[in-house]
Amino acid sequence: MSALAAEHGLSSSVMLRMSIPGYLSFDQQNPRAVVSLIEALEVILGIKVESEEYDRLRAHADEWEAELAEEMSKDYEKVELVREIEQKMDSTLRTVSGEVIAEDIEGYLDSLSGASESVNPADGGVESAEDSSER
Repeated sequence: MSALAAEHGLSSSVMLRMSIPGYLSFDQQNPRAVVSLIEALEVILGIKVESEEYDRLRAHADEWEAELAEEMSKDYEKVELVREIEQKMDSTLRTVSGEVIAEDIEGYLDSLSGASESVNPADGGVESAEDSSER
């Protein structure tokens, strides 16, 4: 993809990233993640990827998932551990509000700029760093 981007005069440092749960990262290759990424790109770009190589990748992803399911079915403790991890992640995602995320982003941006003053839209004015530290 980087090579194609460079051919079209775009930055050669194109990067796509897919989040994979830690318990599935035991293998450096995760074909299901690659297929999911391609499917997302198809939707975003409004295209349909059709090739023998992609068909082989999807088949490999199906085989990989079947092997994973078989391995997991043999170890009840692993299944319970995965279930616990997923429940914790789901509950964490549900409990984080947009307001909390916005505050975190504002704090991060403030730390980057090192600004001693920041605009508080609620006050319609500027507040000092001293005032913002009381939040």
